[in-house]
Amino acid sequence: AVIQAARAIAVGDASVALAGGVESMTRAPYVLPKSDRPFPAGHTEMYSTTLGWRMVNPAMDPQWTIPLGESAELIADKHGITREQQDEYALGSHHKAARAQADGLFDAELAPVPVPRRKGDPVDFAADECVRPDASLEAMAKLGPSFRQTDGTVTAGNASPLNDGAAALLLVDEEGLRATGREPLARVS
Repeated sequence: AVIQAARAIAVGDASVALAGGVESMTRAPYVLPKSDRPFPAGHTEMYSTTLGWRMVNPAMDPQWTIPLGESAELIADKHGITREQQDEYALGSHHKAARAQADGLFDAELAPVPVPRRKGDPVDFAADECVRPDASLEAMAKLGPSFRQTDGTVTAGNASPLNDGAAALLLVDEEGLRATGREPLARVS
């Protein structure tokens, strides 16, 4: 989206462009696989697309159906990344994110989302919920593997969590920048 917006500005199609994206893993659909024969009879298994490929098709090469967690396992195998190294990196990431939240480093970049309640006023939700400030190596070590049950190293503690999120970026040319009256944060080139 950012590349398309920058291109539109570069060729003169726009002076101001808003580029954005959304991911909603909690709303990932279930899909039916493409049948290997017309008019199949019997039970067809549905697949959750939360952790895997969106379009299950027996005619496609299975290399395209590797879930993100299994990809992490393959990369760890290839580069000799141990479970302990993954846990240490994840712990550092959680602690840095918790410090950044506590210090308000991203407050200006977060847009609160009002969440309605059955009773009372909506509650503004404006924090990343996957940050675990109380995470510890001891707690992470107790977690079992999530993708390979026998020799897996990727766990719920060191893998990317299932979350929803959205982001948007306002891009402008010189004319658009003057119209906003703001200082630019970066240049896309």
